[in-house]
Amino acid sequence: MSRPPLLVLLACLGACSSTAGRPAGTRPSLTTSLPVAPATHADSWAREDTGAPNDTTLPLGIGLTFGPSAPMIATALDFPMDKQITLGPSIQYAFEDDLNLTSITGQLKYYLPREEKDAKLLPYLTIGAGMATIDKEGRGGSSGFLIDVGGGVRLLTGEHYRVGSELRWNWLPNEVANESGYFSWELLHIVISF
Repeated sequence: MSRPPLLVLLACLGACSSTAGRPAGTRPSLTTSLPVAPATHADSWAREDTGAPNDTTLPLGIGLTFGPSAPMIATALDFPMDKQITLGPSIQYAFEDDLNLTSITGQLKYYLPREEKDAKLLPYLTIGAGMATIDKEGRGGSSGFLIDVGGGVRLLTGEHYRVGSELRWNWLPNEVANESGYFSWELLHIVISF
């Protein structure tokens, strides 16, 4: 049961069992104070058990794409959805003299459970879908559907900042600019929680 309905139920039970304000001569009732519920696993998942973010995070990264190859910048927003899952938009932009590659996807990240509470590395798997546009040699961009899968790791460096790296395979089912897919590697991203 989620926490807000549980608290409402406990408050109602406490109010019903109270004898305050009853006229004299009524039947006695059982009165007691209910113990405070201990923190559950669902309340403490954030940093102690899984390390998955419990706040919205903004990863900002630099890296490379391979096949077509170019330097890349990337950003995303990760909104916590469940104990080990985040969901949000992701943008990657690769550029060179004769190439512009842009991908916009919705990314689902699954944070793998950690064996030790004090572990500093936080691995995750990611899957996403969206659109990619590739413009080669200024011929006009060609766009198409994109599906990507990958994984990454984050180093827990502080309360609001983390660093990490992420690798994805980006599949283009209906070839875009004669490309059926490419790798994107965020060599380094800085993750800001807010």
